[in-house]
Amino acid sequence: MLNLVVEAPLSVSFDAHGNPTGRSIEIEGSKPRYWYVGPGCAVMVATMYFLRDLTSVKQEASIRLFEGFVSYKLQKRNNHLEDVEAMREVVRYPAKFQSSIHEGAQLKRNQSDQLFSAFRVLGLDFGVPAVIKPASRQP
Repeated sequence: MLNLVVEAPLSVSFDAHGNPTGRSIEIEGSKPRYWYVGPGCAVMVATMYFLRDLTSVKQEASIRLFEGFVSYKLQKRNNHLEDVEAMREVVRYPAKFQSSIHEGAQLKRNQSDQLFSAFRVLGLDFGVPAVIKPASRQP
């Protein structure tokens, strides 16, 4: 089993009218980080190409996919190594870091929202991967 954490939106949410809407983890304070605008959208498209190519390679191991979400950090400086290490710890010890793991139903802001794999549009439906938001990043 290969655990793959990608820091990009891996699921998408639409309201009851079919309009894009934010997921619960994307809104903190006055600066939302919605999946459908800005850098999140750009890295989601790049990830589409990556995962499409990855799935075309014959593999012996199965892949468990996670979305890494490291926005809204409490500290001002960026340290990507610390971000990776924090997400790795969550994957290794999920019982210890339960509050850092957000499953599909928790990502909906409203019960009527529809949540899908971001890759469904490509015919690659991986389901809605859990989102890892390391506890040290939570307020």
